[in-house]
Amino acid sequence: IATYGNGIHFFKGGKIINHLTMADGLAGDLCRKVFVDSSVIYVATNQGFSYFNYQNNHISDIKTITISDGIVSNDIKDICARGNNIYLATSAGLCIVNKNISQSSAAAPPVYITSVSTRDVTVESFEHLKFDYNTDFNLNYIAITFEQPDKISYAYNTTGNEKDWMETKNTSISFSSLSPGNYTFQLRAKKYNSDWSKATSIHFSIIPPFWQQWWFRLLFFSALAGTIYYLLQYAAERRYRIQLRLLKEKQALADERSRISSDMHDDLGADLSNLLLMTRITGQTPALADEERSRLNKLEAFATGLVGKVDEIIWALNPRNDTLSGMIYFIQDYALNIAQLSSLESGIHMPDDIPSKGVSAIFRRNIFLVVKEALNNIVRHSRATGLAFEIRLKGNNFELMIEDNGNGFNINSIESNGDGLLNMKKRIEEVGGTFEMQSDFGVGSKISIVVPLL
Repeated sequence: IATYGNGIHFFKGGKIINHLTMADGLAGDLCRKVFVDSSVIYVATNQGFSYFNYQNNHISDIKTITISDGIVSNDIKDICARGNNIYLATSAGLCIVNKNISQSSAAAPPVYITSVSTRDVTVESFEHLKFDYNTDFNLNYIAITFEQPDKISYAYNTTGNEKDWMETKNTSISFSSLSPGNYTFQLRAKKYNSDWSKATSIHFSIIPPFWQQWWFRLLFFSALAGTIYYLLQYAAERRYRIQLRLLKEKQALADERSRISSDMHDDLGADLSNLLLMTRITGQTPALADEERSRLNKLEAFATGLVGKVDEIIWALNPRNDTLSGMIYFIQDYALNIAQLSSLESGIHMPDDIPSKGVSAIFRRNIFLVVKEALNNIVRHSRATGLAFEIRLKGNNFELMIEDNGNGFNINSIESNGDGLLNMKKRIEEVGGTFEMQSDFGVGSKISIVVPLL
């Protein structure tokens, strides 16, 4: 059924089973006549005529013929097909065309971009278009044709890639949230019976936000570098001030230790030396009784021991002795002196090369007191005749071994009651070292210590 403004309808059993309009490719919706020629259906409209294949309610190969294809008028009143010809009754007279007439390709319509607008303003010049980040804007365009303008199709592209053309029937397009950068908008159009027109284009740029612009990044990284530099300089100055304060405190402590050791040496040491000298001179008096001479000898021995202890304290206090070599040589002299005074056969071994390394006062004091305690125990309790004394420097460790050939003892019975051994172990652990004691009856005893040199 041809309708006056609604295309054509296909009926079967009293129901519409199909419908064809201009939107589907028909020449026009105002249809005046339908002519069926086997499986081909011809439709006369006021905008030319169309024909197509129709089988099993399936429409295919729709073609439209207009005056651009050679007929005398688009206003077709009636249509009929006989043999190889199609007969058209038009408002301009009878027109006979061959069934093999082909639809000519019409000229593509020119397309124009008419305006560019944002929410607030319409842009008049399309040159050097720039939009701020997150600005929404519209592009309006149109293709010029007087032949079925409602069948115009548009395609646009913003990437430059031929595969990215997007088709639309709209005459405007909106852009929002584009990434910063430079863009080229291309637009083309075509009629229902033409190829695509030559693309028209405009260029525009999306300005990046300030935090993505070079000057902000330069300013940000400059500020960041300045902040890091300031923090590093502040940290370095603070560390320097702390180190300077510690050095001043250390120097003040060293000065105080030096003063005390000097005072002890000049005052207490001198007085003790005078006391010892006077005791010896008095002891040489011929008129002294044996009992008085015995008391003077004890007093002389006590004064001698006291002078030795004062010397040890002065050595421990004097900061000039806070060296590894000074400690080792002092311990060596002390061990040799003890061995000679006690008539012990000694084998004393020292390292050949002693590095010039500083040690703390507490380090050398604890090491010396352990050596002193160990040697005094050998002299007083072991009944030893021989002494082995060795100091080794291995890597960053100070190692000391003291061994005798005395009576030996039961370590298990001594450890619970022997304050001397416990004190020695405690002193070594206080400077981060390890203390080991070995002893067997009739064999002797051996002390081994290992202390890291910090």
